[in-house]
Amino acid sequence: MSFPGVWWAALCPLLGATAAGLILSARGDGRRAAAWCAGLAAVLGWAGAKAGYLCFFAPQQFARYGAAALTLPRADTFSVAAGAAGAAAGVALGARVAGKPAGRMLTLFSPFGATAIACVRGCEAFLGTLGAGPALAEGHWAAGTFLAVSNAWGEWHWAIYVPEAALAAACAAWGLIRRHPHRGAAIAVTLCCGQMLFEPLRVRAVTWHFIPIDQLWCAGFLLAAGVAGAVRGAGSARGKKIAPLGAMAGWMALNAAAQFAQDQPRLLTDWWPGAAQYLRPICVGGLLLSALGMALAARQSLKGMYSPVRNMRASVS
Repeated sequence: MSFPGVWWAALCPLLGATAAGLILSARGDGRRAAAWCAGLAAVLGWAGAKAGYLCFFAPQQFARYGAAALTLPRADTFSVAAGAAGAAAGVALGARVAGKPAGRMLTLFSPFGATAIACVRGCEAFLGTLGAGPALAEGHWAAGTFLAVSNAWGEWHWAIYVPEAALAAACAAWGLIRRHPHRGAAIAVTLCCGQMLFEPLRVRAVTWHFIPIDQLWCAGFLLAAGVAGAVRGAGSARGKKIAPLGAMAGWMALNAAAQFAQDQPRLLTDWWPGAAQYLRPICVGGLLLSALGMALAARQSLKGMYSPVRNMRASVS
């Protein structure tokens, strides 16, 4: 792995948070609030990225590196999703310290957080095959372009970090252009569902058993959003509150099944011999369908939760 690439990836959230703080200060939301939010987002974002990895691999890491495992600058010892959660916690904490509404500051910071994620994903171009996906056939048109990465043997793979960075950049642009009162939640849900689609396609994903750890953190956030929607949703019909949460759990089960079929193909091919030639399309189709289903379920859940406060548009824009 490229050492400069690791540090560029580590600095991008700091640069994004700093830029957000400067812009928010210029827009009159308060220099003190912006400084607190940007500083704590950078610190807790980095700490969250490391803690998100150590939650699954702490015994092995501490046995091998000791206390140095807490600051080991290796790109495959961080969790992007947990880092984003840590940055969000930093913004919320900074808002409380500065006496500003946490929800308002999170909404204002969300496009800049998406920008930071786009930068982090883009920096994977410096990290060799860490962002490599399915292999390309010899002579494929994408070989040699920015859409592919090669390994030490000259084999080309799809660059999975490219669509991830593009999705994050699109979310950032939408958040800056569209002054929607709940754009922060929309950006978070979109990025989580995109992560659950693209992350399993990585050849070198950091996995816990067969599921990437970034995907586990995204699933946790989506389930938390579903629970919040069920608890705080508008209306008295309990079934209408719980239905999106149940649907989300079902789509997550489909996502896990598609990954399991990809990780253990013999279990599927023994049952259906003809599935071998269709295994990749089946798995990718399952991941895509589950990601879309989770996005719709999360939208329905959050829509019910936010419906009593539609007048937030004037106070947030």
